[in-house]
Amino acid sequence: MTETPEFQNRFEGNVKAVIQSERVNLGVESQHFTPWELCHRPRAWTDRERHLQTLVETLESPHRRPIVLTGPSEVGKTALASVAASMVKHRYPDGVLHIELNGTFPDHALRSALGRLGQRDIPGGFEDLHKCYLSILAVKRVLVILDGARTKYDIERFWPRSDSAAYIVLTSRTLSWHEASQTHLPPLAAEDAAELLQRATTLDSAVADQLVKAFGGSPGQLLRAAGIVSLDAVNVEELLGLVGEGRERRLFLKAFESVGEETQRVYMALSRLPMPILEQSLLDALDADFDDPPSEDLKTVGLIVEAGPDQWRLAPDPQDSERKASRVAVAACMNSDPRILRRGGVPPFSPSDTDLVRRGSERGGTDA
Repeated sequence: MTETPEFQNRFEGNVKAVIQSERVNLGVESQHFTPWELCHRPRAWTDRERHLQTLVETLESPHRRPIVLTGPSEVGKTALASVAASMVKHRYPDGVLHIELNGTFPDHALRSALGRLGQRDIPGGFEDLHKCYLSILAVKRVLVILDGARTKYDIERFWPRSDSAAYIVLTSRTLSWHEASQTHLPPLAAEDAAELLQRATTLDSAVADQLVKAFGGSPGQLLRAAGIVSLDAVNVEELLGLVGEGRERRLFLKAFESVGEETQRVYMALSRLPMPILEQSLLDALDADFDDPPSEDLKTVGLIVEAGPDQWRLAPDPQDSERKASRVAVAACMNSDPRILRRGGVPPFSPSDTDLVRRGSERGGTDA
């Protein structure tokens, strides 16, 4: 057997340049990444003690099972999972990983997750991506939160399959999966919904009661409606006319219309970014270009929602999310490379986030 030769270098005097063909060990350890995503208590939060206790007890159990948390869109599933994660994060020293689908192609979501876990050499094909994802999580005590699952296949493809990892799935659909315990999150009771608006806004109690009566116990819709009213963009009576079938998208469009044109362009440009999570530093850099910070209005009307400390999540157009999800489903059914169907979608991401959004906002967000 041929032994691998050892090399030693000794430098004396004034060394200006070095070329070496063997491995150079600089004595610097590789950087360790620990994602802490979602684990916080939102500023606008009304306790759901029973559901929170169920989640925490399951996550703290040594014999825990995956959890599927179901409920209508914008009912507060992500907020509940975030609060639960903040209460048990000491049990998961390798972090809390939030994987958001909502129309994102699985290979995009896996690549993003691997990058946030500190993986530098990210494979190309989906099968290799999946194997790498499972291998990394096999030795980590991490909590994985999958947001926006639409099918059982979505759930199983991101399941860590590890005794050391925990898994929460958030979905607005009724998905039967025998591996998991099921928990349903209903809308808030009227008194709890009114309390939420009192904590989060300065609306008159009579107006708050009107909104609760119209939009029910959906925290997301209530806070969005309250934000629109607070901007004086529309009167309450016009807003109450949005109730009925399809109100989620009508409310979204009204929120979009209630902000200025510059803010609309910024939102459209942000929507072109590969992933929906936005760092506060990015928003600060964008706000510096305007006299009236556009991100503040976007937060007020719920087009940007809190996702963690100094992190925000872009609220997508409900109709656009359905369209993207349909494309993902078609790609899966065809058993083809989803990138074939990606024409007209997000381009390769090479410039900085800030420059990309600035260019998009200047063009009206149509070609960021």
